[in-house]
Amino acid sequence: MNIESLREFIVFSRYLNFSKAALHLNLAQPTLSSHIANLEKELGFKLVVREQPVRLTMAGKRFCTDVKGILEDLDEAVSSCRQMSDNSGVITFEQPIRINGFGRAIDRLVLLFRKENPGIDVKWTSHKGTTLIDALAAGRVDGGFSATNMAAELDAEQSALVSLTPLPHIDPGEFYLWMHQSNPLCACGSISVASLNGCSFLIPSSVAYLPLESLARAASEKFGIQISCSCWPGSYEECILNISPKEVMLVNDEERLEPAYAVVDNRCFKKVSGIEEFITPCFVSSASNRNPALRQFEEFLAKL
Repeated sequence: MNIESLREFIVFSRYLNFSKAALHLNLAQPTLSSHIANLEKELGFKLVVREQPVRLTMAGKRFCTDVKGILEDLDEAVSSCRQMSDNSGVITFEQPIRINGFGRAIDRLVLLFRKENPGIDVKWTSHKGTTLIDALAAGRVDGGFSATNMAAELDAEQSALVSLTPLPHIDPGEFYLWMHQSNPLCACGSISVASLNGCSFLIPSSVAYLPLESLARAASEKFGIQISCSCWPGSYEECILNISPKEVMLVNDEERLEPAYAVVDNRCFKKVSGIEEFITPCFVSSASNRNPALRQFEEFLAKL
């Protein structure tokens, strides 16, 4: 049954005049009359008494009342589904790193989003060998999660291409220096970022995305100190076992549980304070991405 014909009949029932109803509907009078006649034929009963005074039949009055309710329900269903459709779609995220509970915190965050937006499908992917910025620029992902304050890692050109949303509610945890006991910092009661001047950080290649690059740039700008970084090409365990007396490693709570730390002599852990401002986690997306589902996720983050 043609829904528009039903709507035309409801309009006609208000005027009980073909000319006035047709004018309201922007139709020719004969066209409206024909549509209602066809509707009557399809229904198998008369809706309108066409002799003067024009009026609805008893069946027409009952039909009019029932159809009004049906069309209202239909309009409500369409509106509701349209709203759901607006909140539907697919988002592809870069798989987050699994350090210091960061990955689990992101999992909880995304699960909460999916609970509030069941129409949006979240997919995960991983592009080893490329950075998150490269994956965003190539359009392979809609966004990703950085365990560090990525604003300190980007140059001016990269900053113009991405959108960063801080995740201050995600606690990055405590960080420590792992170093040889002959290192002067080992004798310090506490270690601040400013006291890291001249440190040579050793980074396992498997976790090269830890906050060190960000820390090195930000510390130089804020404190005028120099921090160098080198990457150990082997495994994480080999990096721990082969660190030299002149080098230090930045270690978080979870990584301290790595068994290799317990089998190396003459080493110590020292907590680093004041590092939090350099490693505030954030969500990263492309500024030019027009995915409505991505915008919905960013709005969700803003409300947290």
